[in-house]
Amino acid sequence: MEIPLILLFLSFIIFLILGMPIAWVLLSSSLIYLFLKGTLPAVLPQRVVVMLDSFVLIAVPFFIYMALIMNTGKITDKIFNFARIIIGRVKGGLGYVNIIASVIFAGMSGSMLADIMGLGEIEIRAMLNAGYDRKFSAAVTAASATIGPIIPPSVPLIIYGYLAGASISRLLVGGVIPGLTIAAYQMVIVYIISKRRNYPIEESKFEWKKLLIGFKNAFPALLTPIIVLGGIIIGFVTPTEAAVIASVYATLIAIFVYRSINCANEVFLCFKETTVTASRILLICAFAAAFGWIFTWERVPHRILEFIIYLNISKVQFLLLFNLIVLFLGCFISATAIIIMLTPLVTPLFLSMGIDPVHFGVMFVLASMIGLLTPPFGIGLFAISSISKVDIYELSIELIPFVIVTILALITITLFPNIVLFLPNLLFD
Repeated sequence: MEIPLILLFLSFIIFLILGMPIAWVLLSSSLIYLFLKGTLPAVLPQRVVVMLDSFVLIAVPFFIYMALIMNTGKITDKIFNFARIIIGRVKGGLGYVNIIASVIFAGMSGSMLADIMGLGEIEIRAMLNAGYDRKFSAAVTAASATIGPIIPPSVPLIIYGYLAGASISRLLVGGVIPGLTIAAYQMVIVYIISKRRNYPIEESKFEWKKLLIGFKNAFPALLTPIIVLGGIIIGFVTPTEAAVIASVYATLIAIFVYRSINCANEVFLCFKETTVTASRILLICAFAAAFGWIFTWERVPHRILEFIIYLNISKVQFLLLFNLIVLFLGCFISATAIIIMLTPLVTPLFLSMGIDPVHFGVMFVLASMIGLLTPPFGIGLFAISSISKVDIYELSIELIPFVIVTILALITITLFPNIVLFLPNLLFD
């Protein structure tokens, strides 16, 4: 291995340990390599421009904005109340409500942190008022938020699809059943813990009138995922166009239907936050492009493929090994950064092994999202801890059973590709 490539890897690890933001880690490591190679003037600007000059990536800020406008407009309240009416009266009911609300909101936000910041405070407060333990309430809220980036729309799946050259439409549809699978696994844990700790049951009786009122209030919001998925499935719009339409729709219902946004300043703040959040993601994308080009130029994927062939491992073994690597990296690096860094590297590998890019993508995104719940640097942990006022250590302990079942869901999706591929094959083939 040549010295510039060795220094690329060493500088990357050192900068990460020093706590440098991942975008600047990628840029700095790439600059060191390119300076040593003497190819800086041509490569870096070219790779950055090519990466960002993408119609597909336009969907990212629009989906981020849609989640923010939903949160600002308190539309999440309507979603939570509707889920509570449906299943709030069984033992552990609010735990199930928490998960169902995340499934519904996942069809609007496409982001784990949007789920936590939008629904988190409402869910935790409701569970505490009903007599649930604070740590349990926080753990369910954090765990259920992992569903957000799996069920469409999904910002991570869009980024992966663009980098891997996979069909964005098939990826988004492919996340539906896996998202519901994760929810089912997590509900089992809620049932077991609720029975063991004897959590209370809501005393209110089920009334069809309340259900109809709750559905009526939530209906405009529930149409959002239908607009996104429906438009993509029937071929009326591309994922990017669906993101634009859905964000405009979310703004209109927040202003004119729910009347929860009363001034232009609130919309402006959503635009501002969208700009900041999208800029962070796209900055990582831009600098990762140069980093990925170096990997390609140095034939790193080819070398890894030769090593895998030498080891003679099967597809399943490769996928399980890859999941372990992503779960480990997730303890230290953000999910978006992992997806952006690894996708260009592993795409030639899994394609050469005959692995479907849609199956791989959904599996990859889920594995990277689990890292948001694990110490020491899980962003989801810090977000929930700040909302719930639960210590990071105590929250990590309470999350263990949820992390375990979510990993079991990941293994299930890994071993049974048709869980991901059934809907895309049914609707698009």
